[in-house]
Amino acid sequence: LGIAQMMTGSVAAVLPNSYYLHGLSEDSKWVSDEKQGYNTPTLVWTLLQFPEVFSPAGLEELKNYNFYVRQIYEDFENSIFELLPEQALDALFAGYKYEQNGAFNLASIAYKTAYSLGCNHPKVQKKIEFIEHILSSQE
Repeated sequence: LGIAQMMTGSVAAVLPNSYYLHGLSEDSKWVSDEKQGYNTPTLVWTLLQFPEVFSPAGLEELKNYNFYVRQIYEDFENSIFELLPEQALDALFAGYKYEQNGAFNLASIAYKTAYSLGCNHPKVQKKIEFIEHILSSQE
């Protein structure tokens, strides 16, 4: 399961006795990329594809992140990349799910709820407008 899937609210499970989402064998892509220094820049780039889940301060931290100097895993543990409140994220992820399943009335409600709870990134506003356009064309 990748970061992009996690950022859109995909359901994931960590299997017993594994405690991680990536393979850790010596020939795994994650280990190879970590040795070459690719994982942190890739992670930052991937997270920036989902600006709507971060608070304004958290998004600024991520945009200005200096991965040559900082330790990203420690920074995650210290919560410097502040996310939106849990209720806003729950509503946003519900909107993603409803939209993917074609339940546009429910997606509209969920996105509007997320927006009202602080998830007011322009990307969410565009989703609301898109869903409203779909709903008006179905009338």
